Amino acid sequence: MRVITTALLALALAGCPSAGVKTPREGVAACYYTVRAAFDTASDLRARGQLSDSSRAKVLSIGDKALASCDAARLAVGAGDLSKAENQLKAAELILLQLEAALKESK
Repeated sequence: MRVITTALLALALAGCPSAGVKTPREGVAACYYTVRAAFDTASDLRARGQLSDSSRAKVLSIGDKALASCDAARLAVGAGDLSKAENQLKAAELILLQLEAALKESK
């Protein structure tokens, strides 16, 4: 669970210049990294028998929504709409908090 919590912190700080993230593209990269870490955590829990099939399906569904927000942020950055990109990254963060809760429930 420490991996997902650390990854969520990374995403939460994604827009914070003091955290070393200086560009919207870096925020998008942090978003994708965080989703990947969440999927990896779910995979590890499943391999250890700590994640049921129904919980796995729930985690994948929530993760797919987070990934869609990362994709929307990436497209917004490409279009030069930094406000929309920031909003999508914030949405991804909220979705990842739901994902973290789902992973904690599964234990």
